Amino acid sequence: MKTSFQPYARVQQFDYDAAGSGTMDKTELGMNYVISSHNALLSAVVTNTDVVGSPSVSTFKLGTQVQF
Repeated sequence: MKTSFQPYARVQQFDYDAAGSGTMDKTELGMNYVISSHNALLSAVVTNTDVVGSPSVSTFKLGTQVQF
């Protein structure tokens, strides 16, 4: 059984109105722990979301994936 860590980062920007004045920036940092050749996965993700005119929101998520 082989295990490995997979760090990743993602940066996104969205325009959510036709005038282009509404933007959302989203930054995500995560770490996957792959177990048994992608048949099982544990994941931890930290996300920060900034929307124009609103306070920023930070989240932390834990997840798992199992394939049969």
